Amino acid sequence: MIAPTCVAGDCRVWIAAAGGGVWRTDNALASTPSWQFVSGGFATNAIGTLNYDAASHTLYAGTGEPNSSGDSEAGV
Repeated sequence: MIAPTCVAGDCRVWIAAAGGGVWRTDNALASTPSWQFVSGGFATNAIGTLNYDAASHTLYAGTGEPNSSGDSEAGV
């Protein structure tokens, strides 16, 4: 998810993975962006989707995996 205010020198981006939680960088356009783990307070690292509401500056994270398998994690 890319913040709508992304410009060179100040570009916030969030990434998420099915088992890796949510990560954020404020310098996504740098040659070596620095990432910060931001979902440590969640009860799960299983992230299925991200959505950003620019009007309220709120990032929504949908937890859980849509595909069932032996190592899938349910959402909370």
